[in-house]
Amino acid sequence: LYSLGVTCIHLLTQVPPWDMYDSINDGWVWRDFLLPERKVSDRLGRILDKLL
Repeated sequence: LYSLGVTCIHLLTQVPPWDMYDSINDGWVWRDFLLPERKVSDRLGRILDKLL
């Protein structure tokens, strides 16, 4: 399931996964890289966060 989450955020952002992980704060910051034309609902965002 983790791989599915990483694949989804990569497809949504077009950014390599290793650039979206903040090792200092030990968390994913994928929302910061969302393309302006890509809208992600709160529900989908929570699902992706759980997958990661």
